[in-house]
Amino acid sequence: MRRVVITLGRGRVQPLVLAAVAYLPLLANDVGRVAADTKAYLYLDPGRLLARASYMWQPEVAMGTVTHQNIGYLWPVGPFFWLGEAVGLPDWITQRLWLGSVLLAAGLGMRWFLRTLGWRGAALLVSSLAYMLSPYLLNYVDRHSVILLPWAGLPWLMGLTVRALRTPGWRHAAIFGLVTLTVGGVNASSLLLVGIGPVAWLAWCAVEGSAPWRRVVGTAARIGLAFAATGIWWMVGLAIQSRYGLPTLHLTENYKVVSDAATAPELFRGLGYWYFYGQGRLGAWIEPATSYTRWALPLSFALPLLALLAAAIIRFRHRGHALMLIVLGLLVGIGAHPYDGPSPLGRIFRELTLTDAGLALRSTPRALPLSILGTSMLLGAGAAAMGRWRPRWEQPVAALLCVLVVANLSPLWQGEILGSLVQRPEDVPGYWHEAAAHLDASGDGTRVLELPGSDFAAYRWGNSGDPVLPGLMDRPYVARELIPQGSPASAALLVALDSEVQEDRLDPDGLAPLARLMGVGDIVLRSDLQFERFRTPRPDDLWADLRDAPGFGPAVSFGTPVANVAGPERPLLDQHTLSRPVGSQHPAPAIVLPVLDAQSILRIADPTRSIVLSGDADGLVAAAGEGLLEAGRPVLFSASLLDDPVLLASALGSNARLILTDTNRLQGRRWGTIRETTGYTQRWDEEVDRGDLSDQRLDVLPVRPGTLTVARQTGIRADASGYGNPVTFTAGDRPFHAVDGRLDTAWTVGAFDDVVGEHLTLTLDEPAPIESLTFMQARSQGQNRWITDLRIHLDDQAMDVVLDATSRTPPGQLVHLSGADVRVVVLEVRDTDVGRLDHYAGVTGVGFAEVGVAGVAADETILLPTDLTDLLGYDSGAELAIVLTRQRSDPRDPIRSEPERGMDRTMDLPWARTFELRGEARWSAHADDALLDDPGAPRVRATASLAGDLVSRGRAAFDDDPTTAWQPPIGPQDGQAVTITHPVPRAFRDLTLTYRADGLHSAPSAVTVLVDGVPIGRSTLPGTLRAADDLVTVDLGLPDATGRSLTIRIDEVVERRTMNWYSGLPDVLSVAIVDISDGFDFPERPQRIDTGCREDLLRLDGRSVPVRITGSTPDAFARRPLTVTACGPTLELSEGEHRIVATAGADSMYDLDRLVLTSASSGIAPTHAGMPSLRVQKLDRTEILLQVEGATSPYWLILGQSLSAGWHLRDDAGLDHGPPRLVDGFANGWLVAPDDAARTSFRLVWAPQRTVWIGLWASVMAALACLLVAIRGRRDSGPLAPGSPVFEDPRRSRRVVPDGRAVALGLFVATFSVVNLPSWHIAGPVIGLLMTLALRGSIPRRTMPVLAVLAMGSAAALIAIEQIRFRHPRDFVWPLFFEGYHVLGVLAILCLAAGAVQALVERRAA
Repeated sequence: MRRVVITLGRGRVQPLVLAAVAYLPLLANDVGRVAADTKAYLYLDPGRLLARASYMWQPEVAMGTVTHQNIGYLWPVGPFFWLGEAVGLPDWITQRLWLGSVLLAAGLGMRWFLRTLGWRGAALLVSSLAYMLSPYLLNYVDRHSVILLPWAGLPWLMGLTVRALRTPGWRHAAIFGLVTLTVGGVNASSLLLVGIGPVAWLAWCAVEGSAPWRRVVGTAARIGLAFAATGIWWMVGLAIQSRYGLPTLHLTENYKVVSDAATAPELFRGLGYWYFYGQGRLGAWIEPATSYTRWALPLSFALPLLALLAAAIIRFRHRGHALMLIVLGLLVGIGAHPYDGPSPLGRIFRELTLTDAGLALRSTPRALPLSILGTSMLLGAGAAAMGRWRPRWEQPVAALLCVLVVANLSPLWQGEILGSLVQRPEDVPGYWHEAAAHLDASGDGTRVLELPGSDFAAYRWGNSGDPVLPGLMDRPYVARELIPQGSPASAALLVALDSEVQEDRLDPDGLAPLARLMGVGDIVLRSDLQFERFRTPRPDDLWADLRDAPGFGPAVSFGTPVANVAGPERPLLDQHTLSRPVGSQHPAPAIVLPVLDAQSILRIADPTRSIVLSGDADGLVAAAGEGLLEAGRPVLFSASLLDDPVLLASALGSNARLILTDTNRLQGRRWGTIRETTGYTQRWDEEVDRGDLSDQRLDVLPVRPGTLTVARQTGIRADASGYGNPVTFTAGDRPFHAVDGRLDTAWTVGAFDDVVGEHLTLTLDEPAPIESLTFMQARSQGQNRWITDLRIHLDDQAMDVVLDATSRTPPGQLVHLSGADVRVVVLEVRDTDVGRLDHYAGVTGVGFAEVGVAGVAADETILLPTDLTDLLGYDSGAELAIVLTRQRSDPRDPIRSEPERGMDRTMDLPWARTFELRGEARWSAHADDALLDDPGAPRVRATASLAGDLVSRGRAAFDDDPTTAWQPPIGPQDGQAVTITHPVPRAFRDLTLTYRADGLHSAPSAVTVLVDGVPIGRSTLPGTLRAADDLVTVDLGLPDATGRSLTIRIDEVVERRTMNWYSGLPDVLSVAIVDISDGFDFPERPQRIDTGCREDLLRLDGRSVPVRITGSTPDAFARRPLTVTACGPTLELSEGEHRIVATAGADSMYDLDRLVLTSASSGIAPTHAGMPSLRVQKLDRTEILLQVEGATSPYWLILGQSLSAGWHLRDDAGLDHGPPRLVDGFANGWLVAPDDAARTSFRLVWAPQRTVWIGLWASVMAALACLLVAIRGRRDSGPLAPGSPVFEDPRRSRRVVPDGRAVALGLFVATFSVVNLPSWHIAGPVIGLLMTLALRGSIPRRTMPVLAVLAMGSAAALIAIEQIRFRHPRDFVWPLFFEGYHVLGVLAILCLAAGAVQALVERRAA
């Protein structure tokens, strides 16, 4: 053993130890499994990725996009994986070698850096392992390993900085440039943050006097030049992405999210990055986080505390440098934490993050490699000092420290470092390869659209992070993912389409027209997604919706159709599952739907037959569903024509089709998920909450009065501090629902969040005397929190009210007021019945279903945009369509409420027109059972039924149909009952009950039977959860009885439980009563529905509009659309404003979900000249050569890729047609007026690519120059003997500087401390005073680092004790449970800063 230990100090053994630790555990982790690290395409086809990486514009992705950081994969990660594939290594081995190489580079770099400083012996291994195995790498190793490259490169950069400073010439600066070239291409902010280290080292050396300023400045200039020259390639990429790409930084995590986790104690142990604590539906985002918030907590604090202890008791040459790096890394990492109350310097940084440049540096914890390097130096110095003090102890102590370091990264040796939730098998299923080959065979003239969208590509067979299909084929591809790509217009169109799919609102009739518009030739339905992870559509349900969609050729299936079953982590058994019809068809894992008459990506369109749409991408989706889009007719947004008179004149002729929609709404937008991302429709005068950093609106069209759909509220205007929850937007919880006069809508706020301080503001049109307010609190599914204390602000007066139980049930709680005139009422939540909590997971929001303001009524209507009608100075006779769509949510998701119960729209017509009315309606899932009754049939009522499923209503228990069943809501089943009431008394004999026992339902074990409300007996049932034929029939064995009504009440059940997807809490699944045989044959419903003319469903300008609704009964029960037609003559609408109001479906049985008013063209049907032909001669990513023949009139030349100002069109005459215009909702279009030539050649060029090539070649040349200089330059002159670290008595004192200078330095440290303290500001002067006393020799010289150990140790101990006592759950907010100890950690850091300054002064005085 002793021999083994002694070898730790040998130079040849140490690299082997580092290599073994870096590679062997990774190769032993999850053999044969590939983690979803970085880009899936590095594994699927690295050659294809490399071929595309040099292009900043990639037409193969997202309908064309400026790539984000893809250019960085040119070096080194792309070639690494390409080489692995070239030599035939399995993907998983290549991945482990890559990760191991990153770790090894970090460890060897640390060793090389310390050798540069003159270190030798076992201390090198201690420091190298401490740096290489820091918990910091857990933040990124299994998902974003390229972000670790700057961490791995930092010690090399530090060593090169030291060598460049002491050795004249360019050699080490050149190598510095080569290192930054290698580690900095993918994530610039990480490189810049670790780049603080070399800059600070140089400045420190100059200040301490170890190097003259002139040499320091010269060294910095050489290093900076080499860095800039070799980094031009990715700098150019960032500049182009910033100018031409989406604002990706604004669409991902905001700085508040980052800041909340960046507490001083967490950063001190190498963590503190927000993603580390993330919790998904299936478990921790980073699985080792569970250990580091539990049993690994003590050791993860103990190791860096040992380093601080070493700083207090050890003296060595670069101790001050190490302390400086620790302080810098931690203070930069903290940034503006806590976000709402940061230090003065943090406040400045917080404001900086509101700018694009500041936001780019939001990931401040990526500066932690600086502090990790410093603590690693201190640990190694401790081992070296031990060797100096007790030479025989050096090796054992070093070995012990190495063991502790390895133990501190427990996931590495426990096989958990690569999370199981982000892995897939080595081989992608064969059916995806077959599908890719099939799709490639169709050529690249059209693209592939994959449905449904998903936040990330998590398949039932494994998680690849990115969709696998584009990595297996060459054809252009588009699918919705969490982070949008393309342009604002193309992203909006894709979101609009996919949102309809996600929310089960998609009109199958509109899918093929939209596909043609998007240049899609094939739609791929991916049915093997792990749908429960992100709550994407259930494969069976989506296939049922799409399999008969018109406009597609025969479906081509790949793979064997099998049931895609969720679980076991999150089984997702809910209303969707229980409402699925018995015997639903399972789709194949991959299905290709070929689009008939697909439009090419490059195409020609007729400008005389333009479709001009007032609205946005949502309006396009609605228009497609109504058959208003046609191939060959360009689509233009009216808002884009406002400043383009030439385009306006060509678009608004008599042959145009004008479409007015209620889209392009003024509303918030969040990007944290792909569902529930849009807010409610706001008023034009409504204040936008600038403090909501998650609200990032991606404007496609000009935001001006008249271009947006907005709300108009009269009587009362409702505003609120927030609504819904802090993660998604739930428009159904909007503020106006508190005053809309309906108890089935509500304003709610603060779901799974604190609500104290939230407020609702009601502004009256005019001051009015208010004598009372009535409060009816909101009640959502599983409501478990209520407002108890409310402060009412009446203009400048305030009063406190206690809300009691009467506010929770109708008619609500009445609160009397003085009756004085009031204009503004503010209702502020002061407390709830649950009080203040540390964690609000599973806690519902609070709010008001109704606030009655005595004598004042509120009214709201949605105003359509007026931009289109404003543009029309006269009636050209063009065809006009008005498309109105009710905003709705899926009623099978009862946790959400619908944004609109009924449509209320106001439009402004510039001239009189005659319209025909049509539309679509659905049976309302919120309608009372009474509205479902058949005339002449018995009446059936249930206590409650499964949310959103009409088939599960009470009548299903008596309809003699074995495929239907009455299902109560999910939740407690005891006491649920169903009653059938006959017109006249009858005998009930031989009662039997059949229930479903399919393993998905609870089973009744005891029921009570009542006749006319009187119990006649109680029956015991077997409670079987699973039967062979999924049904159990039981003879209730009760005596005959006579009466009008029969009631079956469920008394006891054998519960089938599941986990609620939202809260993670257990739910009891419904029972399913298939049949109650009472000797009566329930009459069958007619197969067709015809309401006749009803005058209670629709009103226009206050007058009833009779409409008829027709359709099939099965469609009605399934809530598929029914046809709405007008009963009377056409509608004559005059010039001016018109208001159309639909009755809420909950009141009328029918939800009017779509209304279309069409006015035919008044002109003569035109004869259309044929459009010219188009031939593509060259098709490259950034250059296209084409010819147009036979043009005799103007035409649109359309490049069906995402709109980008980088595209330019030139013809063979040299005419530059300039940048493109927005056409077809997302594409690039040029309106071309032909000359006399029969054939015109065009060249389409994405111009910014030329700058990319220049940047790439400049960096290549710079790299070659640096390589040449590195080979031929002057070698390192070698370190001066620094002296071995030695122990020093921390109790000793020594006068270092005169009193005046000591006071000045103390004032500097005090000021530095005050501007970095978020609270306890008095501690700043105390630290300055102690610093002064230490410099004067009045107190022990190591007082400051000792205090740092005590402060950080106290914080660590308190955190560990509290975690043991309260077992705080690991979640995003976990660091905030210990927010009170953050300031202790900051104090420790500031004491270290004082110690660093003291070391600097002592060095200068030496």
